Amino acid sequence: MLTVGGALASRRDGGAGELGVQQAQERAHVRLVLRAVVGVVGRRRRPSGRAPGAHQGLEADEVDGLFEPLAQFGDSLGFAVAVEEIPGDAHGYCEPAAKRIAVEAVSAEFSANAQVKTEVHELAHALVRCERAEEDPELSYAEEEVVVECVAYTVCSTLGLDTGGFSVPYLASWGEGGEIERYAALIDRLASRLEDAALAVDAPEVEEELAAA
Repeated sequence: MLTVGGALASRRDGGAGELGVQQAQERAHVRLVLRAVVGVVGRRRRPSGRAPGAHQGLEADEVDGLFEPLAQFGDSLGFAVAVEEIPGDAHGYCEPAAKRIAVEAVSAEFSANAQVKTEVHELAHALVRCERAEEDPELSYAEEEVVVECVAYTVCSTLGLDTGGFSVPYLASWGEGGEIERYAALIDRLASRLEDAALAVDAPEVEEELAAA
């Protein structure tokens, strides 16, 4: 999540209470579009030993070894990645002006898998700015949130994490689904960069950890 004037922005809905019919329909549409687009844009490789469909949830700690390689990737972009206690509902944020990313510390309520997923989301915010191509679209705040969460969903899928239970309602709160198709090429490019960082050849212990999971 980006900071706006030093404060964390809020989503389109509060995420509380029962879903109305319209919200349920929006989430169903987002789920279908997300699955279709992610299937097309690629995750053309996957960690050795991890078969398609062999996914872990966000409540576990299977990919805790990925946090540091991803933090080093953030450093290469000029963004410092810190672990800190974050008040409120947010578990991470990106401050582009300060070139700083913060992620919640692992706890009984916030697993290592969830921490890595959040780190990927915030690094995608950094990539939107650091590696902007001439043909990239100008994104509104809400559109950027859709793009970076799609990146997080895609990368985590490659790493063997199922984030759909969080990503689908999050995406539905920021958009209607059309943004996913519209920005599929951008999503794919950013996701590929983060996949390469997470599965870098100079971090063989990560591959071994994923293969053994």
